[in-house]
Amino acid sequence: MNTMTELHFWPIAQCLVLLTLANGVPPIAKKMLGDWLASPIDGGRLFWDGQPLLGKSNTLRGFVLATLATAIGAPLVGLDIETGVLIGFTAMVGDMLSSFIKRRLGLERFLF
Repeated sequence: MNTMTELHFWPIAQCLVLLTLANGVPPIAKKMLGDWLASPIDGGRLFWDGQPLLGKSNTLRGFVLATLATAIGAPLVGLDIETGVLIGFTAMVGDMLSSFIKRRLGLERFLF
């Protein structure tokens, strides 16, 4: 294996682990905690098209727990806590953006 491939594998693996953690924590929290602290992050607001802004699966609990989990997990894969917070925060913002787009296109939730 050449040096360039070796150099790029580890950062990609670190990010994938943290992204998996960030996206895995909210459904696990839903299974473990049920509806406790599961209020929608959009507060139930509707967009001008009459559809929910984001939907009920995007919760403040999921956003906070995913960000905290990646902050805690980052040092375990050799990254600093701030990088973990940034990756978790960005993953959740991306999730909210995809939910917003799905609502505009009239698509249903998939797994959860």
